[in-house]
Amino acid sequence: MNYMKPSCKQYFRSIICLCFILIAIVDHSFAQAKKTACPVVRVTGPAEVSAGDLLVITANVRGGDAGVTPTYNWSVSAGTISSGQGTPTITVDLTGTEGQSVTATVDVGGYPRECQTSGSYTTSVMKKAVARKLTEYRKIKLADEQAMLDFFTIELQNDPMAMGYIISYAGIKSKPNTAGITAKRAKNYIVDQRGIAGDRIITVDGGFRQEEITELYIVPQGAMVPSAQPTVDPSARSSKPTTSVKKVKVKTVSK
Repeated sequence: MNYMKPSCKQYFRSIICLCFILIAIVDHSFAQAKKTACPVVRVTGPAEVSAGDLLVITANVRGGDAGVTPTYNWSVSAGTISSGQGTPTITVDLTGTEGQSVTATVDVGGYPRECQTSGSYTTSVMKKAVARKLTEYRKIKLADEQAMLDFFTIELQNDPMAMGYIISYAGIKSKPNTAGITAKRAKNYIVDQRGIAGDRIITVDGGFRQEEITELYIVPQGAMVPSAQPTVDPSARSSKPTTSVKKVKVKTVSK
């Protein structure tokens, strides 16, 4: 069987053609990769917030075509977007969402339709922490006072993150520094006899009321601390008037 042996020129032409084909394939692949370069969208925020607080949610876009200027379209399942619509970060007003979960969703625009460019994040809205007055007592026997403080101690043990506030008021006829002495005595009992850390107990000299009274508050983490509410102006306190009687010697005159 006879056949023509290819010449060097034919080999060279074949190699040139093959090179052009490979270049065209590579260029096409790069063009396709650039055309379909998709970003990664990640939405972040706090796991939980307290009712009444503002919720801040942020979308982070990584990768994708560097020439694209992304757009942001946000929506929330509850609450109201108060600022940031159209930007990477929004602020959500959580009024009326106490005890709910709020999901913020963003659609990032500007990229090919085949790209997955949406993301979401869910935050739990916790009930707002509020300080509560556990009990109060007036001038009572020491044993009764300690029973009240034992009850106070149990509540503090049930919530290790809570603070205890002791607000004592002196009565209108009390001796000076009565409120401070009463509060300090209560704290010493709780710390020394019941083992509660001293930095968890705050004492407050509340000023004056009509009669001596001590209030015990449990303050959860994040709650506003209670303030003293005196009812008697210290300057209005007046001591009982005293009358000095001068003894006069009476001389008897004899007639």
